[in-house]
Amino acid sequence: MYYYTEDFDDQLDKIEIYQRYPLLKPFVGSDYGRNGPRILLIAESH
Repeated sequence: MYYYTEDFDDQLDKIEIYQRYPLLKPFVGSDYGRNGPRILLIAESH
C-alpha cells in the first residue's frame, strides 16, 4: 500500500506551476528521504 506525506505541500504550493495546475503536484511517499539520498522523479502522463 502506498502512503502519501503532506510534509512538502506548503513548499510545493509556493511554486507557480502548482498554483496554476494543482493536479500536477507530485505524489511524495511517506518514506521519502528516510533511507538514503533523496531522489524525486517527476513524470507526466497523458
